[in-house]
Amino acid sequence: MIIYTDIFNGDELVSDQYPSKEIGPFLEVECKMITRRLLGDINIDESPLDEGEDDEAGTVTVNNVVDAHRLVKVSYDKKSYTAHLRAYIKRLREAKTARGDQDVAEWEMSTQAAVTEVLASFDDWEFLSGENMDPEAMVALSGWRGEDTPVIRFFKEGLKAEKY
Repeated sequence: MIIYTDIFNGDELVSDQYPSKEIGPFLEVECKMITRRLLGDINIDESPLDEGEDDEAGTVTVNNVVDAHRLVKVSYDKKSYTAHLRAYIKRLREAKTARGDQDVAEWEMSTQAAVTEVLASFDDWEFLSGENMDPEAMVALSGWRGEDTPVIRFFKEGLKAEKY
């Protein structure tokens, strides 16, 4: 299994167990909404649920990738997210340059086009941070492909693959 971590702070962001594809500068991961049973007060005298019966009060629907990798929803307005992106992309450019990558200019053009698209559809996205909520690290984009497929987009250059 490959775990993808943030190159700047080591937060675990996603793994290769989910269907994914590359879209420009992003790795887009297909997610599922799953129902989790809440752990809380348990009344041992209460009768168990009959087969097919649902205890809605004791469940919550979550995104499987967000849940498994402890991603945290963070809030941005368009202005603050744009400022974050500028600083983050600058850090990614510096990291690419330090590694000696030759495609920095091409990557910047692709990234700029993708960021313009994201900002144009800003209200369609939710923002996710790694577990440490580092404001200088990657902020992933959570949205929907079509009406029924949740996806999360991660900047490929901000991911480090670790094989386990």
